[in-house]
Amino acid sequence: EILSEPASDFVARFVGADRGLKRLSLTRVRDIALTPVVMARPGDDAAEARARARADPFEYLLLVDTEGAPIGWVDQDNVPIQGRLTEGMAEPMSPMLEPRTTLKDALSMMLDADVVAGIVVDHRGRAQGLVTIEALAAALRPGSPSERSPAAGSADA
Repeated sequence: EILSEPASDFVARFVGADRGLKRLSLTRVRDIALTPVVMARPGDDAAEARARARADPFEYLLLVDTEGAPIGWVDQDNVPIQGRLTEGMAEPMSPMLEPRTTLKDALSMMLDADVVAGIVVDHRGRAQGLVTIEALAAALRPGSPSERSPAAGSADA
């Protein structure tokens, strides 16, 4: 609370101008809502996958293996109109994040990879959703869910 809403100008100066970055160090991926991601597997019908990808605001389809582990991204415009999806269609991925990853580390990994989203995976490596730059910004806003319930999601997946 002190970092997000300092009680006075003195407290704000005391905790420093980088208090938002400090808050990112205290919040973990498991503490924020994940952005859903459209997923498909090699062999799936391309037309159906293309329709689902185009209906989603995120511009990419995440190709996953039979266990749900990420293989890579397919730009929605590059999903074929017909036929089947293949593993060769996938481009390199975003960083993979574990639920215990701090938001500061997640942001650093996304910046290093020059991407706007990281893929959150469970302990078996299965895709669970995305952490986006927008979600990180929302987590810093006063009154965000991560601030209201600091114990939310405290168990590691």
